[in-house]
Amino acid sequence: MKEALRRLEQMVDFLRYHIVCDGFQMDEEAAERALQYFRRWAAEDQYEDLEEWEATIDFLADHGQSLDWVLFGDPAAMICKCAAWSKRAAVTAMSGH
Repeated sequence: MKEALRRLEQMVDFLRYHIVCDGFQMDEEAAERALQYFRRWAAEDQYEDLEEWEATIDFLADHGQSLDWVLFGDPAAMICKCAAWSKRAAVTAMSGH
């Protein structure tokens, strides 16, 4: 779980300190809540709190982030999502293929 915490911290830092798009602002309260959940989970082997887990999932979903990457370090969903937004995908979609 410590690696998942490290990835979540990295994601929050990227969203906090990098330009995402004009006017984007990360939900700081939701980010801190998710970080607290993961910190506790990393510290306590058997930690469970369904309400905080759901809030963490909501934070990730609201900010378009990959749970697979945070939990398992699997970047496949992120790579495919970015490809779906690419020029190549737009051209393919417009051509009907």
